[in-house]
Amino acid sequence: MLAIRKEDRTPVGHAGLVYQNVEGKSETEVGYWISQNFWGQGYATESAIRWRDYGINTIGKRRLISIIQHANKTSIHVAIKNGMKHEKDVIFRNKNVALYSIDR
Repeated sequence: MLAIRKEDRTPVGHAGLVYQNVEGKSETEVGYWISQNFWGQGYATESAIRWRDYGINTIGKRRLISIIQHANKTSIHVAIKNGMKHEKDVIFRNKNVALYSIDR
């Protein structure tokens, strides 16, 4: 889903819920990609929180995840601000990544 800045409708990136297969288990990921021009302005955090709330409150998901590369400290910070905790490291698409999760 396109992420749009409210005040002028400028596209800033993409965000949404993505269905992933992680270690043979179907998971729902809070995913986001923000254009570099808009980094550091809170768009990733705002998008992640809104999609978390939608996933839990609107469609009734009991668990959400974020799959994050270890070097992406900013996304790790966003996941933590989104109420997620590091659950474990996993191999996802042939890469060792961190799996953050929130359970309700």
